[in-house]
Amino acid sequence: MRKISTSSHFPRLFLAIAFLAISLPAESQSLSPMTDVAELAVGHAHACALSNSGGVKCWGLNNLGQLGNGTTTNSYIPVQVVGLQSGVASISAGYRHTCAVTDAGGVKCWGKNLLGQLGDGTTTMRTTPVDVSGLSSGVATVSAGGDHTCALDIDGELRCWGFNGDGELGIGNRDRQTTPVPVIGGQNIAAVATGYSTTCAITGSGGVSCWGVYDRVCNSFGCAFGSFSSPNPVSGLSSGVTAIAAGEFFQCAVVNGAVKCWGDNYDGQLGNPDEPDPDPFTLFDIDGVQSGVDNVSAGFGHACARLNDGSARCWGDNTFGVLGDGTGEYGYPAVAVTGPENLDEVIAGGTVTCGLTSDDDVLCWGGNGSGQLGDNDPWFRLTPTQVPGLQSGVVALSVGDFHSCAVTSAGAVRCWGGNGSGQVGNGTTQGQRLPVTVLSSGMSSIGAGARHTCAAGVNAPAQCWGSNTYGQLGNGEFTDRLSPSAVSTLESGVSHIDAGSFHTCARTTDNRARCWGWNIDAQLGNGGFSGQSTPGLVANLFNVGAVDVGGTHSCARLTDGRISCWGNNNDGQIGNGTDDTAFVPSTLPFPNGVTAVSAGTAHTCAVAGGAALCWGDNDHGQVGNGLSFGFEDEPTQVSGLGSGVREISAGDRHSCAVTTNGSVRCWGDNSLGQLGDGSTTDHSTPESIIPSGITRISAGLYHTCALSDAGAVRCWGSNQSDQLGIGRRNNRVPGPVLDNPAFFSSGFEENE
Repeated sequence: MRKISTSSHFPRLFLAIAFLAISLPAESQSLSPMTDVAELAVGHAHACALSNSGGVKCWGLNNLGQLGNGTTTNSYIPVQVVGLQSGVASISAGYRHTCAVTDAGGVKCWGKNLLGQLGDGTTTMRTTPVDVSGLSSGVATVSAGGDHTCALDIDGELRCWGFNGDGELGIGNRDRQTTPVPVIGGQNIAAVATGYSTTCAITGSGGVSCWGVYDRVCNSFGCAFGSFSSPNPVSGLSSGVTAIAAGEFFQCAVVNGAVKCWGDNYDGQLGNPDEPDPDPFTLFDIDGVQSGVDNVSAGFGHACARLNDGSARCWGDNTFGVLGDGTGEYGYPAVAVTGPENLDEVIAGGTVTCGLTSDDDVLCWGGNGSGQLGDNDPWFRLTPTQVPGLQSGVVALSVGDFHSCAVTSAGAVRCWGGNGSGQVGNGTTQGQRLPVTVLSSGMSSIGAGARHTCAAGVNAPAQCWGSNTYGQLGNGEFTDRLSPSAVSTLESGVSHIDAGSFHTCARTTDNRARCWGWNIDAQLGNGGFSGQSTPGLVANLFNVGAVDVGGTHSCARLTDGRISCWGNNNDGQIGNGTDDTAFVPSTLPFPNGVTAVSAGTAHTCAVAGGAALCWGDNDHGQVGNGLSFGFEDEPTQVSGLGSGVREISAGDRHSCAVTTNGSVRCWGDNSLGQLGDGSTTDHSTPESIIPSGITRISAGLYHTCALSDAGAVRCWGSNQSDQLGIGRRNNRVPGPVLDNPAFFSSGFEENE
């Protein structure tokens, strides 16, 4: 087995989400857990594995070529680094670049190079490995940091290159270097660790010296940094140090089997949340790792230690579940990583942590926004995906900004996704990855808004839950509700209900429309700007067939086949040929025969005579007339749909329609795959998504869901808050990285 010391692999990491294309294996290809791994390296949002045969594969964020496969496309499972199928002795992953030491002792790097961190004498990004100048042999280990890199040779001499604005190269000045230069006093070095803007080394005597940023002081005007441009001994660590780690603005060391950390403590990474701004030179003992520690690794705001019994403990920031304890709660003292007890390595990254077991299996946990878990489970889906547990029996469907809901044939309400305001309705604010039952019976209509939800049935009380800042729950209060709350005066008789950004409207069996909530844009239709925390009648509207709520406007389909809209009209979404606010319903100069209407965030769509028409904001082509700018203040026919449309839905900046043969067509914004055509390219005219079998469609902020003839639900687009209902986006406990040898031998294929 090629087991290499990992004390030099300590990345620094920024929190960021990249809206990039994804690379997935074809569905027919077989995936299995990644095994036969000798060493791991984890960066900001990517990771790499070195096999026992000396090959390197990487996965995750690839916007600057840090995966080394010749592209800048993210990958949700490991991909082969070009030219490194064998012959590699060790690896290290930095912020957005990666480096490897070959069996011959040479160094190769790839990825971001704007500041010379690849060491090839240029500042050109590299999507495949390039040789580091002057390091063709004799190197023992390499450590990739934020925007700099260091290499330690077999004689104990240390050289660094890349960004040097904070003195992280240790050369006595702050000049950037695009090729390796010797560190002052960098002889007789036993190990090196590079953080984002700091470098630390263990000397031959077992002491520690560091250079670069040593202190950060922040206020409302920004942050100031204290730094050294040459090595400075760490007081209290003059001997006995066996491992070091450098993170964002903090460092850790293992001394006599115990972990000590120093530096920044904003996220409690020093194990003591009560001291956010400690003296930068004070050593802190980390409770829970004061004996039996073999190694330590530092990430962005968290750190992890591997104990000699094969277990791991982590502490600090746990925003993405990077501590591996199954929660999202900060860890003080150090918490045990759930599951594996046979770890040879544990490596802390930015939004992800990974471990290597004694069986050579790779496990990762934490965020998965760029595929850094390597489990083929992206946080958005470019094509429709079945929602587990909703394969049949669904009769109504509605999607909000970051959550989704359905009504079953038994009248039950089931919701899933983001739940920060209680909009899922299960009594908590914990997001739900899969559908949960909110109401067990009596409902026939559902409306999912930005952060609230409402349901109704003709013979049951209308109920709402979630955010109630503007009275949008209709219960006379302004307090959020985590479970359903009855809407005042609507004990029965509601045939249709819909929720918008901060307001709600219902159609009652007397053919009237009632609205409540925020009214700053006159979206309640009561003739003014006064909000209401209980339902109020929409003025001058008596023959309502259905009501649909947008971001800050509302529309009704009338029983005589016309449309009336009211509220905000800045983008022409009322459709009356003006951009004037409509305080009361404005009936459109529109042909009779309207069978469906849908109000989006700032545009509206309808079906009339079987044709689809849209109007309002068109900055992403959501009106569907072949243009992608400005707005249309009157109904405009959607191109290419003819007269065969039966259902339509207007989302935030995209629209979808269901044709009479059950096919789905979508158009507009596609930045997160919300059109479902397998791409992230906007379309100003309809694109075919599902060929047949669909009866209903609901377009939300960045995702879309469809209901089939059989009552099954399929969703696509963003899964940032689990709104697709297909499973996890973040994994808070260790899970296997997937591998597929056949995939790598045949090259890349886009998932279609």
